[in-house]
Amino acid sequence: MALLLAIEGGGTHSRFGLYDAAGLLLEDLTGGSLNLVADGAPACIQRIVRTAEGMLKLHPGNIGTIFAGLAGAGDPELARALAEGLAASLPVDRIGITTDLHPILLANLGATPGVLAIAGTGSSILAHSPDGGWMRRGGRGAHFGDCGSAYQIAMRGLQAMAAELDGIGEATTLTPRFLALRVERAWPEYLARAGKGAIASLARQVSEAAAAGDRVAQACINSEAEKLAIFTASLRGVFANVESVPLFVHGGVFRECHGFRAAFEVAVQTRLSCTVQPTRVEGHAAVAALRDHRDTCPWTLWWERPADGVLPALSATEEARAGQRPLDALSAAEIVETMQAADEECLRAAATVHEEIARAIDLVSDAFAQGGRLIYIGAGTSGRLGVLDASECPPTFGVAPEQVTGIIAGGEGALTRSIEGAEDDREQGRADIEACGVRAVDVVVGIAASGNTPYVRAALDRAREAGAATILLSCNPQAAFDGTLCIAVPTGAEVLPGSTRLKAGTATKLVLNRISTGALARSGFVYHGRMVGVRPVNDKLGKRAVRIVAELTGLSFEDGAVLLAAAGQDIRVAVLMHQKAWPRDRAERVLRELHGHLKRALDRD
Repeated sequence: MALLLAIEGGGTHSRFGLYDAAGLLLEDLTGGSLNLVADGAPACIQRIVRTAEGMLKLHPGNIGTIFAGLAGAGDPELARALAEGLAASLPVDRIGITTDLHPILLANLGATPGVLAIAGTGSSILAHSPDGGWMRRGGRGAHFGDCGSAYQIAMRGLQAMAAELDGIGEATTLTPRFLALRVERAWPEYLARAGKGAIASLARQVSEAAAAGDRVAQACINSEAEKLAIFTASLRGVFANVESVPLFVHGGVFRECHGFRAAFEVAVQTRLSCTVQPTRVEGHAAVAALRDHRDTCPWTLWWERPADGVLPALSATEEARAGQRPLDALSAAEIVETMQAADEECLRAAATVHEEIARAIDLVSDAFAQGGRLIYIGAGTSGRLGVLDASECPPTFGVAPEQVTGIIAGGEGALTRSIEGAEDDREQGRADIEACGVRAVDVVVGIAASGNTPYVRAALDRAREAGAATILLSCNPQAAFDGTLCIAVPTGAEVLPGSTRLKAGTATKLVLNRISTGALARSGFVYHGRMVGVRPVNDKLGKRAVRIVAELTGLSFEDGAVLLAAAGQDIRVAVLMHQKAWPRDRAERVLRELHGHLKRALDRD
């Protein structure tokens, strides 16, 4: 049975609907953001593929059509990258990618002229003119407008708080509301790091304050409502011959922000002859209503599977990055800006595999509790990153060098120079795992940007034969390996196509940091947020170790230094000697029995 997957995606939420051939809704799911510009095509591809695969488990069949109306899909290069990525990941016949605005307006308006005003995380106006044309106002993001959006309402509220704190603004209950969330000095740093969606969520504070009668909060809302009304009314010349323009309003601000819709209606109707009404068809239902209207919805990119069903092999890291000019055609400043944007995509891509990384942390910490090891194995850049992470664990956490081990195809020489053909040597992959004496209590992490490196996959095969838990870390959403936890970070195209030392390398380092740090933290090598296994091998680390002992015991710096010396320069032993009044030999013995876990040692009688 050919099914339709209809998707509506915005900056905060996404909605998925699976429909049968007769248009009956089979499954309805809500997810996080799906914004092609903010999230990037790779992250959007992975979220859609995961959701589609989950739906098909509940409703077996084949998806004939995917029709997605997403924020950011007005960029044809991003829309094309999304369509091609979905086509490579799912056996679908036809894919349509359009904006998040057109389906909502057309599904509610039909063929008649009218206007849609959207106020959510962002804001925009879309109009279908009497002559059949299309116009858009706003929708340019937080820095260029988004008048009437949750983001701007939140910023107005925060500015009102700042004005009161500086003694130049009216007293408002917004001040204690916002200060309850963060102290005054923390707000500038938070706003510099927070995403648009996180800031927009603060509009709830302004709405609640307005509902409670706060004049300043209501003024913030009224002001943004009037700005959005001015944007809307700028279309009045287009509708000069229309007696009353149908004006549909849509989005969380209209539904949830106290007094916003009433203020908007008053402001817009003094400027434009219109009938304001809420949208009747929304979400994926609006998208589904347009599945057979290939030519009705502008800015729609359509992809269809070739008649022979054969697609060219796609490797995202080998492709050119959507919309990017060649690096050699850029100035130095433009190269920096381009690579900055690409690196930010890495962080967003890594956020899509949080669950898998958490499962990896649990696997490794369970292995450590049984005396097992974490073994990284990879080739080229991937192998070097594994060796780097492993080599940093002993000085940071005080673990034995063999507890976290890195293996690279081609041996130590491959750390500083390329060893040609090493990544294709399956037999050597098996041999290297055997040589390290892999056991059932170990965890082996194979690192391969493509997910297909023969050396790595053979090594994982051998590790599974020994009973070890295995993890495949890649940057290919299509990578799979039976019986193995797959962490596939959807980094997408590189700024220099094929150079996986760039985005793929950065994302790999991020994930390795999280696995090793998380597992060792859960295994007792971090206590009260301190690196209690750190080795004082130089003056700087010696002073750090003494400070940690002093902080954890309440002793002075001088007394902490004496205690640390008596404990053989081992912070954990020093803490046990002080807290439990144990002699050094007993503290060392208990730590050995508990694989270095300080908290469990402190809990022992």
